[in-house]
Amino acid sequence: MMSDCCDYNIFALHTKKKRHLYEKLDQGGDDDDDDEVPATPKSLTWHRSWRVVGLPVLVTLVVVVLLLGMIGRWIQQVWRENVYLAAHSVHHEQIPTFLSIRRPHDGTFVYALDNPLYEQLQQATLSHRDTKLQKSSSSTITVRVSSTQLHPGQDLTLQWSSVCPKKGISLWKTDWLTGQPDENIWVLYCGKGNYSQEELWQYANAYEVATVSQVQASSSCEETVALDDDDNCWHISNFPTSHRQETCQFVLYNTEWEMLVASPRINTLEAVTSPTNLHLALTHDPTQMTIQFASGKGTPIVAYADVSDASKWIDGHVPGTTTTYEAADMCMAPANETGPGKFQSPGLLHTVLLTNLQPNTQYVYKAGAQHGQGVTWSETATFTTAPWQNDTSIYPFTYLVYADQGCPLNGWFQGAAWTAAVVAKEIPSIRMVHHFGDLSYAQGAAHQWDAWMTMIEPIAKHVPYHIGIGNHEYDYTANGDGKDPTGNDMGYHPVWGNFHDDSGGECGVPASKRFQMPASDGGVFWYAHNFANLHTIVLSSEHDLSPGSVQYEWLAHDLTKVDRQVTPWVVVEIHRPLYEGEALWDQNDVGIALRMEVEHMLRDYQVDLVLAGHYHAYHRTCDGLYRNQCYKGGPMHITIGTAGAHLDEADLFDNTWSEIYIKQTYGYGRITIYNATDLDFEFIRGAAADDDPDAGKVLDSVRIHRERS
Repeated sequence: MMSDCCDYNIFALHTKKKRHLYEKLDQGGDDDDDDEVPATPKSLTWHRSWRVVGLPVLVTLVVVVLLLGMIGRWIQQVWRENVYLAAHSVHHEQIPTFLSIRRPHDGTFVYALDNPLYEQLQQATLSHRDTKLQKSSSSTITVRVSSTQLHPGQDLTLQWSSVCPKKGISLWKTDWLTGQPDENIWVLYCGKGNYSQEELWQYANAYEVATVSQVQASSSCEETVALDDDDNCWHISNFPTSHRQETCQFVLYNTEWEMLVASPRINTLEAVTSPTNLHLALTHDPTQMTIQFASGKGTPIVAYADVSDASKWIDGHVPGTTTTYEAADMCMAPANETGPGKFQSPGLLHTVLLTNLQPNTQYVYKAGAQHGQGVTWSETATFTTAPWQNDTSIYPFTYLVYADQGCPLNGWFQGAAWTAAVVAKEIPSIRMVHHFGDLSYAQGAAHQWDAWMTMIEPIAKHVPYHIGIGNHEYDYTANGDGKDPTGNDMGYHPVWGNFHDDSGGECGVPASKRFQMPASDGGVFWYAHNFANLHTIVLSSEHDLSPGSVQYEWLAHDLTKVDRQVTPWVVVEIHRPLYEGEALWDQNDVGIALRMEVEHMLRDYQVDLVLAGHYHAYHRTCDGLYRNQCYKGGPMHITIGTAGAHLDEADLFDNTWSEIYIKQTYGYGRITIYNATDLDFEFIRGAAADDDPDAGKVLDSVRIHRERS
C-alpha cells in the first residue's frame, strides 16, 4: 500500500513539473532558460485533446440530439394538431342555433357554440322601460304571431311592421332608430307560465338571439303569409317545444339593448306535460322491455296490451323511475355553461321496465306523465319482445347498424334526416337498431340532443335502439372528478391517440342519463347482450383497452363466458375501427394501437365481425383479418360511419386487406342472420335528397359463412 502511494506522489510531482514547463513554453518562455522542455507524452496529448476538443464535442452532440428530439416531438405534435384541425375542418359539424339562424352575407348557418350575439346579450344592460324611441319618432312598430296557443310540431310565424302614420311610408329600412334597423335584435325568451315580464326577460331564459338581417336571411314567408310593403316576417317550421317551457315571447331591441317592442306571449301547450323522445332497450331477459321517455313534469307510467287483444290493456299502470342532469353535472365548457346555444334542461328523464311479457310477442303501449289527477299520454306504439334463445322460428331475423349521424336541424347536413327516414321504413321487418357512437353531435349545445331524439323517435319507439359511445359523446380534457360516469378525471389520452375535447365538455353525462342499456358494470360505455343466437359486445374506444385495464378485463371475462352452442355468432361494436383504410395517418395510429391491445383476443375467441364508425365512409375488409393478413382466423371489419354526418373525401392507402370502399354516400348496414352458420351483411344507400329514387338500394353485400364444430 505504501509503495503504491509513493509511486503516485512521484508521478504527480513529475506531471506537475512537466505542466510548469509547458505553461512557460505557452507563455513564450525565457530565451536564457536552460531548462529542457521534454516532448509531450502521447497519453497527455490525448488527455488534453479530449479535454479541449472531445468533451465539448460530446456535450454538443448530446445537446444537439436532445434538441433534435424536442424539435421532432414538437413537429410531430404540430403535425398531429394540424391533422386534427384539418380533419375537423373536413368533419366540421355545423351545429345550428336553436332556430337555425343564417348569416346574411353568405347564407351559412350561425354556429351555436360561437355566436357573438349570445355573449353580447350576456354582457348587455337591458332596458325594458316604455318604448320611448317609438314615441319620439312618431312611428309605431306592430308585431303579431300566427298563434298564441302552440302545439308541439306546429309552425309559427312572427310578423312586424313599422310605419310613419303621418306620411304612410315605410321607415323600417332607414336609420330612424338607434343604429341601423337591420341590426336591431330579436331575442326569444321561454320560461314558466307564471313568470312576470321581468322574470321572463332574463339571459338565463334566452333561447335565441338574432339580428333582423339574420332573420331575413333565415326565413322566407312568401309562401306562408301575405306581406305588405312595410311588413317583415319570420316563419319557423316545427317550432321546437322540447325545451319544456310553458310560455315563449319575442322581444325586439335596438343596438343599445333598449326594448322596442314585444310580441304577444305564446303558450306552448303540452310542451311540459307531453311524453316525448320515446325509445326502447332490451334487457338480459326476453320477458322484459325497457321504455324510456322525457317530460317537463309528472311521474312516469306506461300502459300496454298484447296486440292480439289490444282492447285488454294490462290492469294498472306500470310506474317507473326518473332522473335528470344539470349544467353543473358536466365537465367542461360549453356543456357546463348556461345560456342560449349551451345548456338547457332535458326535463325529466323517465325509465319504465315492463316485466312478465311473453317472448317474441308484439305489444301495443303508451307512455304517460301523471300530474295530479290527470295523465298526458303519448300516442300508442308497438314493440316486439326478444325471443327465447332456442326459438328457431325467429330465423331469419334482421337488424340495422350504423354510426355518426347528427341532428336534423336545418343547419345540419340533411343526410341525418334523410337516412333516418329510410331506416324508419324498415321498421316492420327489423328487430333492433345498433348505433355505435357519435349520436347527436351536440358537443355542449343541448338543444341538439332534443332535436336528435325527436328525429330517431319514429324508429326507437318501435324497436330497441342500442347505442355505443363515440368521441363526440365522451372525449374531454379536465374536471371529470366526480362527474365522469366512468370515474375518470380527465378523459382518456394515450400517447398514441388524437383524443381531444370532442364532446364539448359533456364527458358522457347526457348519453348515460338519456339511455339505459342491458345491465353491465360499464353502463352505456361497454356492455354485452344476447338476441337469439347472436352475442353482441359493445366496447368504448374512448376508454382504456390495454391489458390490465378495467375494460380489457371485462372483455376477456365476457368472451370466456360465451357459449357458442347457444350464441354461435359473436359481433363486436366499437366507435373507432381497428382497421382504417383511409389515408389519414394519425387515425391509423389509433387503429394500430387498438389492434395491439385486443386483436389477439378477437382471433383467439373467434369473433366473427367487428363493426365501427368514426370515419364517414363505408369500408369493408377481407374476412379472417389478423395482423394485416387475410384469412388468418380473425374477424371481418366493417366501418359504417355514414348515417348523416359530413361525408369523407379521403382515398385509401395501399393495403392488402381493403375489399370495398364507398365514399360520399349516406347509408347504413343491414344484417340478416339465417342460422348458426350463415349471415348476410348489406350496405344500404340512405338518401341524397328528400325524394331520392335510389334510397334503399343495396350497394354492397357479403355472405359470412362459418363452419361450426
